[in-house]
Amino acid sequence: MWWALAAALTALWWGRASTRRVLHPPRRPLDPPDPLPSYVTHTLRAPDGASFDVWRLTPPASPRRRVLLFHGYYTNRYQVLELADDLRHAGVDVLLLELRGHGSRPGPYTFGLREVDDAQA
Repeated sequence: MWWALAAALTALWWGRASTRRVLHPPRRPLDPPDPLPSYVTHTLRAPDGASFDVWRLTPPASPRRRVLLFHGYYTNRYQVLELADDLRHAGVDVLLLELRGHGSRPGPYTFGLREVDDAQA
């Protein structure tokens, strides 16, 4: 019977540790490229009250469309900055934001539940 208790405690510990690791990913920030493209910072507020910064790369004279770029898991907005700059040169108005729990933003990461609200803001 002791093995069942040990297995249950191990499962609880493993579940808690895994959840913490997923919702609060270790930050692996990337260094900014040199030179950094010119941008303007706008501070927005999500519906849940969290404030966050959005970078808007200096837009072309007559942008054809607007794109919101997100980085990957564990990283920050510098991961997609080169792509953003290429899009800007192609006539696209580009916005960059960092996901919750990534880069300089506090967590936890919510797998898109609150990040969608951030994008809509």
